[in-house]
Amino acid sequence: MTKLKEYLEEAKIAKDTSLALPSSNALANVIAKELIASPLVQISNTEASEFSHKVSELATSAEVINELSDEIGVPKSYETEDEFVKRAKSTLTSILKRKLSK
Repeated sequence: MTKLKEYLEEAKIAKDTSLALPSSNALANVIAKELIASPLVQISNTEASEFSHKVSELATSAEVINELSDEIGVPKSYETEDEFVKRAKSTLTSILKRKLSK
């Protein structure tokens, strides 16, 4: 089993787009739509767009991917795919919160 970073690099070399990260623009659009639709968040469309671009660029940066890969490592022998994905999502959320709160 390989680390996330190695897996993504192999997918990129193989040009397997089904395994590649979404572009930061595609991710930003999803984040912005969620922010705008949320009744709990009171920000303008412009602010939502700016924030979503910042988050998406950070989330897809080499620095964050490397940190995520190092922190999650490989799936544990007892871990299902869903459990591994859940752990990776939680770790990514923590990394992003830490970096955005600086």
